[in-house]
This record gives sequence, structure tokens and C-alpha cells, in this order.
Amino acid sequence: MPKFSTQNDGRMMELTVNELIESGELEAYVCGVLPTKRCVEITQMVDQHIEVEEEVIRIENAYQTIARGVAPQLDGITMLENIRAYIKEHSQEHRVALWRQYLGWAAAILLFISAGFLYRSNTNLKEEIRGNVERNEFLDQELQQTEQLALDYQEALDFIKAPETVKVPLAGQAGFESSSAVAFHNPDLNITYIDIANLPAPPENMTYQLWSLTLNPLTPTDLGVLAYQEDAFAVENKFDTQAFGITLEPAGGSQGPTLERLYVLGALPTD
Repeated sequence: MPKFSTQNDGRMMELTVNELIESGELEAYVCGVLPTKRCVEITQMVDQHIEVEEEVIRIENAYQTIARGVAPQLDGITMLENIRAYIKEHSQEHRVALWRQYLGWAAAILLFISAGFLYRSNTNLKEEIRGNVERNEFLDQELQQTEQLALDYQEALDFIKAPETVKVPLAGQAGFESSSAVAFHNPDLNITYIDIANLPAPPENMTYQLWSLTLNPLTPTDLGVLAYQEDAFAVENKFDTQAFGITLEPAGGSQGPTLERLYVLGALPTD
């Protein structure tokens, strides 16, 4: 194991690589608080011994981490202990002269540690508060949507139960026998509810279209296209409706029904 000489209380003492690393001198060397002569000696050691060079690099990286305000790992605390031990062992004639430098450096390190810890704690607290606010906003939106959905269901239920509302089953037509729909028509309110949950999903670029029909002569009136993603619709219907039909049309709808794609049809009851 190579050894190095260093001055201590007027006597020469020899240090191995491990002893030098553990002495605290390398931490002081990186910080720039050693006497010039000793800095030159350690620089030579760094150039000659890879273990010393690696330790200096490790110390420099740790100081950079501390300087960025990030709380250090245990190695940072160990370095402070090494500095304190080194100060105790240093020569008496240098102790008073260098004490303020070491103390100021150690205080700066502790300040960086404290600042990094407080910064990270404050950041975590802000993130937690922000997360709680976002969760509360999400829950508020969910509550509003649930309340609106409940109102919509109650409105639909009241409409269906009204004495003037007529239920009209729409049966599947030729080629589409498995399809069905239900209409609830209130001529006093001029409103029709239509439920298409039992219709198959339309092909791409196609849509369902609702028609109001008079039977003699057969006259269709467009009541609008139906978005399949929504099972039920309320549409304005001021017409003298005798029947309802739903056809499959190109996206955007057609001016007249395509009878070859008439999926369901149902007539209102007669008096």
C-alpha cells in the first residue's frame, strides 16, 4: 500500500491511500481550504493514484448535489464528520487561522442541506395540495354529472307517466327482424322520446334517421338523425304523427327515407 507524508505538529507522518481518504483532507482539498503546499501535494497524489482521484470525483459530485439544493445522501453527512475529524488532527499553528474557514464551509453545507430538505418538503406539500384540489374538482364534476343525470331520468319518467303520453313500439322490418325501438309521444307537448338501445351499431359513415309518418297518403317528415352513442333522445315533434319509422342513412341524413333500409316501424294507436 503506497504511503504519503504529511506535516502534523512539526512531525512527519505517513498516510496510506485509505488513511488519506478517511482523514478528511480530501473534502477540505475539494473545498479549497487547505494550505497551498498541502494542496500541491494532494494534487500530485490525485494524479498518481486512481483511488484518490475517484474519491475526489465522488466528493465533488456530492458537493454539486448539495449545491443544487437537493437533500444529500448519507455520504454528505459522512463528509462533514471527516472534516471535523481532520480539523481536530490538524496542526495547532494552523488551527486558529483555518478554523473560521472550516466553520464557514461546514455551515454552508448544513445550510444547503436544510434548504434542500425544506425545498423538497415544500414541493411535496404543494404537489399534495394540488392533487387534493384536482381530486375535489373531479369529484365535484362527477357529482354535478350524477345530479344532472338524475334530473334527466326524473324528467323522462315524468314525461312517460303523463296521461297524454302514448307508448309506440317500433318492430323490426324485413331483413332487420331482430331490431326494435320504442317511442313515447306526447301530442300536447309536441315532444317525442325515442329509445334505440335495441338497434345494432350502424356501419361507418352511416347513421339512423327518425321519421314522422302520415299514412294516407304516406308522407314522411324528417325528425332528425340519431347519434347511436346516446340510447334515448327527446325530439321536438309538432307534426300530426300517425306512425314512426327509423331508417339507416348516409352520415348527415337524407331528405327522404331509404325504404330498403327501414329498420323499425310502429303506428300510434287509433281511437
